[in-house]
Amino acid sequence: MVRDKKLILYNLYKDYYDMAYRRAYYILKNKTLAEDAVHEAFVIIYYKMDQLKNTDRIVPWMMTIVRNCALSQLNIQGKCAIINDFSCFQEQTYQQDLLDLIEEKEIRKEIINIINEELIEPYQHVIILRYYYNFSYEDIARLLNIKIGTVKSRIYRAKQIIARSLEKLQLFQHSDSLMKKVENFD
Repeated sequence: MVRDKKLILYNLYKDYYDMAYRRAYYILKNKTLAEDAVHEAFVIIYYKMDQLKNTDRIVPWMMTIVRNCALSQLNIQGKCAIINDFSCFQEQTYQQDLLDLIEEKEIRKEIINIINEELIEPYQHVIILRYYYNFSYEDIARLLNIKIGTVKSRIYRAKQIIARSLEKLQLFQHSDSLMKKVENFD
Protein backbone atom coordinates (compact mmCIF):
# COMPACT_ATOMS: atom_id res chain seq x y z
CA MET A 1 0.00 0.00 0.00
CA VAL A 2 1.39 3.36 -1.03
CA ARG A 3 1.40 6.05 1.65
CA ASP A 4 0.84 9.75 1.07
CA LYS A 5 -0.37 9.45 -2.51
CA LYS A 6 -0.54 13.20 -3.06
CA LEU A 7 3.10 13.73 -2.15
CA ILE A 8 4.23 10.84 -4.32
CA LEU A 9 2.13 12.08 -7.23
CA TYR A 10 3.49 15.60 -6.77
CA ASN A 11 7.08 14.32 -6.85
CA LEU A 12 6.42 12.14 -9.89
CA TYR A 13 4.84 15.06 -11.70
CA LYS A 14 7.64 17.44 -10.75
CA ASP A 15 10.48 15.03 -11.59
CA TYR A 16 9.12 13.11 -14.56
CA TYR A 17 6.58 15.29 -16.33
CA ASP A 18 9.03 16.22 -19.10
CA MET A 19 9.94 12.59 -19.77
CA ALA A 20 6.26 11.60 -19.77
CA TYR A 21 5.41 14.45 -22.11
CA ARG A 22 8.20 13.48 -24.54
CA ARG A 23 6.92 9.90 -24.52
CA ALA A 24 3.35 10.99 -25.27
CA TYR A 25 4.48 13.51 -27.89
CA TYR A 26 6.62 10.85 -29.58
CA ILE A 27 3.47 8.81 -30.12
CA LEU A 28 0.97 11.58 -30.84
CA LYS A 29 3.04 14.25 -32.61
CA ASN A 30 0.66 16.86 -31.19
CA LYS A 31 1.38 19.12 -28.23
CA THR A 32 -2.19 19.41 -26.94
CA LEU A 33 -2.96 15.71 -27.27
CA ALA A 34 0.33 14.81 -25.58
CA GLU A 35 -0.44 17.11 -22.66
CA ASP A 36 -3.93 15.60 -22.36
CA ALA A 37 -2.52 12.08 -22.42
CA VAL A 38 0.01 12.89 -19.69
CA HIS A 39 -2.60 14.52 -17.48
CA GLU A 40 -4.95 11.60 -18.00
CA ALA A 41 -2.09 9.26 -17.05
CA PHE A 42 -1.45 11.13 -13.81
CA VAL A 43 -5.11 10.84 -12.88
CA ILE A 44 -4.96 7.09 -13.49
CA ILE A 45 -1.72 6.86 -11.52
CA TYR A 46 -3.33 8.61 -8.56
CA TYR A 47 -6.31 6.26 -8.47
CA LYS A 48 -4.35 3.06 -9.11
CA MET A 49 -1.30 3.82 -6.99
CA ASP A 50 -2.56 1.52 -4.24
CA GLN A 51 -2.35 -1.41 -6.66
CA LEU A 52 1.39 -0.93 -7.15
CA LYS A 53 3.20 -3.60 -5.15
CA ASN A 54 6.79 -2.53 -5.77
CA THR A 55 7.31 1.22 -5.42
CA ASP A 56 10.81 0.87 -6.90
CA ARG A 57 9.10 0.26 -10.24
CA ILE A 58 6.88 3.34 -10.10
CA VAL A 59 8.60 5.23 -12.96
CA PRO A 60 8.43 2.38 -15.51
CA TRP A 61 4.85 1.74 -14.38
CA MET A 62 4.03 5.43 -14.85
CA MET A 63 5.64 5.46 -18.32
CA THR A 64 3.58 2.43 -19.33
CA ILE A 65 0.42 4.25 -18.28
CA VAL A 66 1.54 7.34 -20.23
CA ARG A 67 2.19 5.20 -23.30
CA ASN A 68 -1.20 3.53 -23.01
CA CYS A 69 -2.99 6.87 -22.60
CA ALA A 70 -1.17 8.26 -25.64
CA LEU A 71 -2.01 5.18 -27.71
CA SER A 72 -5.61 5.52 -26.58
CA GLN A 73 -5.60 9.15 -27.72
CA LEU A 74 -4.06 8.04 -31.01
CA ASN A 75 -6.86 5.51 -31.55
CA ILE A 76 -9.45 8.14 -30.72
CA GLN A 77 -7.92 10.56 -33.19
CA GLY A 78 -7.44 7.86 -35.83
CA LYS A 79 -3.98 9.15 -36.58
CA CYS A 80 -0.72 7.42 -37.36
CA ALA A 81 2.53 8.64 -35.89
CA ILE A 82 4.64 9.32 -38.94
CA ILE A 83 7.99 11.04 -38.94
CA ASN A 84 8.13 13.91 -41.39
CA ASP A 85 11.11 15.81 -40.07
CA PHE A 86 14.49 14.79 -41.42
CA SER A 87 16.62 16.89 -39.09
CA CYS A 88 17.54 13.90 -36.96
CA PHE A 89 19.53 12.45 -39.85
CA GLN A 90 21.29 15.62 -40.88
CA GLU A 91 24.97 16.05 -40.33
CA GLN A 92 27.02 19.11 -40.97
CA THR A 93 27.67 19.45 -44.64
CA TYR A 94 30.71 21.39 -45.62
CA GLN A 95 31.57 21.77 -49.26
CA GLN A 96 29.50 19.22 -51.10
CA ASP A 97 28.43 19.69 -54.61
CA LEU A 98 24.72 19.98 -55.33
CA LEU A 99 24.33 16.41 -56.64
CA ASP A 100 25.74 14.92 -53.43
CA LEU A 101 23.41 17.09 -51.37
CA ILE A 102 20.37 16.02 -53.41
CA GLU A 103 21.38 12.35 -53.20
CA GLU A 104 21.82 12.59 -49.43
CA LYS A 105 18.43 14.27 -49.02
CA GLU A 106 16.78 11.54 -51.11
CA ILE A 107 18.41 8.89 -48.94
CA ARG A 108 17.12 10.59 -45.79
CA LYS A 109 13.60 10.55 -47.23
CA GLU A 110 13.91 6.86 -48.02
CA ILE A 111 15.24 6.13 -44.54
CA ILE A 112 12.17 7.83 -43.06
CA ASN A 113 9.89 5.79 -45.34
CA ILE A 114 11.66 2.57 -44.38
CA ILE A 115 11.36 3.38 -40.67
CA ASN A 116 7.64 4.10 -41.02
CA GLU A 117 6.74 1.27 -43.38
CA GLU A 118 9.19 -1.59 -42.98
CA LEU A 119 10.43 -1.62 -39.39
CA ILE A 120 8.36 -3.37 -36.77
CA GLU A 121 7.30 -1.26 -33.81
CA PRO A 122 10.08 -2.27 -31.36
CA TYR A 123 12.73 -1.32 -33.95
CA GLN A 124 10.91 1.90 -34.80
CA HIS A 125 10.81 2.91 -31.14
CA VAL A 126 14.52 2.49 -30.48
CA ILE A 127 15.63 4.12 -33.76
CA ILE A 128 13.35 7.10 -33.30
CA LEU A 129 14.25 7.56 -29.64
CA ARG A 130 17.97 7.28 -30.39
CA TYR A 131 18.30 9.32 -33.58
CA TYR A 132 15.22 11.53 -33.63
CA TYR A 133 15.03 12.43 -29.93
CA ASN A 134 18.73 11.85 -29.18
CA PHE A 135 18.09 9.65 -26.12
CA SER A 136 20.98 7.67 -24.65
CA TYR A 137 20.88 3.87 -24.64
CA GLU A 138 20.28 3.98 -20.90
CA ASP A 139 17.34 6.38 -21.25
CA ILE A 140 15.80 4.24 -23.98
CA ALA A 141 16.18 1.11 -21.87
CA ARG A 142 14.59 2.81 -18.88
CA LEU A 143 11.79 4.34 -20.95
CA LEU A 144 10.87 1.10 -22.71
CA ASN A 145 11.58 -1.05 -19.67
CA ILE A 146 14.07 -3.27 -21.52
CA LYS A 147 17.77 -4.08 -21.09
CA ILE A 148 20.48 -1.91 -22.66
CA GLY A 149 21.69 -4.93 -24.64
CA THR A 150 18.22 -5.28 -26.12
CA VAL A 151 18.26 -1.61 -27.09
CA LYS A 152 21.62 -2.01 -28.82
CA SER A 153 20.62 -5.18 -30.66
CA ARG A 154 17.34 -3.65 -31.85
CA ILE A 155 19.17 -0.58 -33.13
CA TYR A 156 21.72 -2.80 -34.88
CA ARG A 157 19.02 -4.92 -36.53
CA ALA A 158 17.03 -1.84 -37.54
CA LYS A 159 20.14 -0.37 -39.18
CA GLN A 160 20.67 -3.62 -41.08
CA ILE A 161 17.08 -3.56 -42.36
CA ILE A 162 17.42 0.07 -43.41
CA ALA A 163 20.73 -0.60 -45.20
CA ARG A 164 19.35 -3.67 -47.04
CA SER A 165 16.25 -1.75 -48.12
CA LEU A 166 18.35 1.11 -49.42
CA GLU A 167 20.53 -1.36 -51.32
CA LYS A 168 17.42 -2.82 -52.96
CA LEU A 169 16.39 0.68 -54.02
CA GLN A 170 19.88 1.06 -55.52
CA LEU A 171 20.35 4.44 -53.92
CA PHE A 172 23.98 3.71 -53.22
CA GLN A 173 25.31 3.04 -56.67
CA HIS A 174 27.23 6.33 -56.61
CA SER A 175 28.11 6.63 -52.94
CA ASP A 176 29.57 3.84 -50.82
CA SER A 177 30.36 6.30 -48.03
CA LEU A 178 26.66 7.00 -47.48
CA MET A 179 26.04 3.29 -47.14
CA LYS A 180 28.58 3.18 -44.33
CA LYS A 181 26.82 6.13 -42.67
CA VAL A 182 23.55 4.19 -42.63
CA GLU A 183 25.20 1.01 -41.35
CA ASN A 184 27.01 2.93 -38.60
CA PHE A 185 24.31 5.60 -38.15
CA ASP A 186 26.26 7.16 -35.26
